[in-house]
Formats: sequence, C-alpha cells, structure tokens
Amino acid sequence: MTKLLLIHNSDNLFETHRVREGSERPVFHWYTDRFVSFQGTQKYLYIFLVDPIEDSVELRSRSQDQGFNGLHKDFLHYKAWIEGRHDEECWCVSRNLGYAESGIAMTFSNIKPVVTLMNRYYGSSREEWMATDFEIISPVKPFSKRVIKLFNKPYDELHKWEPTPFADIPELVDLIPELKDAYPIKELKRGEDAKYHYDKWNPMSTVKEGVWWI
Repeated sequence: MTKLLLIHNSDNLFETHRVREGSERPVFHWYTDRFVSFQGTQKYLYIFLVDPIEDSVELRSRSQDQGFNGLHKDFLHYKAWIEGRHDEECWCVSRNLGYAESGIAMTFSNIKPVVTLMNRYYGSSREEWMATDFEIISPVKPFSKRVIKLFNKPYDELHKWEPTPFADIPELVDLIPELKDAYPIKELKRGEDAKYHYDKWNPMSTVKEGVWWI
C-alpha cells in the first residue's frame, strides 16, 4: 500500500522521532519529494516512510483544511515554485517565495526514519547551512557509496538551491525499495470533488485544535 514520504531536518541525532518530554507541541515533518527548508541544511536529515494506519501515526496538516488535501496541495505549490513553474496568478504571488515550503505534517506519534543522513559540510569551503553533500549513516550497507549530493549543483545563497528529487538519487532508491511508490513521488489524481484523497490518512485527535503556528 502506498505510504507517505516525510523528512525532518535536525541538529540532533535520534533513532526514533518523538515529542520532547514535557512539550505540548507536536513534531513537524515536511511532506515532499526532495529537500526543503527555508533555514538551510542542518546536521542531520531524516527520511521517513509512513503508513498512518498500520504504523498508528496520527497526522494533521499545517494547512487551512488540516487534512491530506491541504498537505498535498502545499507540496504541489512548492514543487511548481522550485521547478520554475509557479503560476503568476497564484494566491501567494505577493509573498516572499524565498520562504516557500512544501506540505507540513504534524504528529504526536513516534516514528522511525528509514534513512538517516549526516551533513558533510566539514572538509569543504561551504557553511554548514549550505551543504550539498550528505553521508548515509543509517542503514549501513557495506561496500556501497555513502556520500550523496542532495542538490543538482552548488549554490552560494540560501533559497537559490536546486534540490534533486529523491527518486533521482540511485543510492536512496536502492536503500528504500518503496520510494518511487510513495506519495508525493507517486502521481496522485484529484477526485471528482477536485480534492486529493488518501485512504490511509489517520487524523490527529487532540484536546487543542489548530496547527501550532507559534
């Protein structure tokens, strides 16, 4: 069954991503087919494949409708912008697209990454938040290439990057057999109601509603 591809950028190393003890805020993940961040790269990048029902992961989209439709639409908006296909008539045309993001999924559930990457800015002339190379530190596959590039070319300014789709990085495809069959990499058609649907969506239920903007 098709899973959801999520990523998380962090300076902390962990085996399972969970809400910090005592925190009342969920953890946040980008729903995307490539790197996304308006703050640059951090020390670690985590890639998750989630089946919300089988993995018991409750999700809420940080979008207007808080559901999967809004999550997927936000991804399509980011993809169009990063690929230079952004519609000039879009509602966001007056906003600073340097801060464009893909869909954001929130959860209080614990999830484990399928791949963990470590920033390899050291040994280069690049700043940590502008790294292009990452080392695969988990899972360990002997005799395989461990350092991969997440961008089509080097960049000298934040937000001027060209992230490579994960499905175009052979080492990731090799490590994650289900990668190309995961949303949002796998093409998804709108339903008759003009909305995007995912039958494995498991909505987050909390006392506090909303999306934790601050």
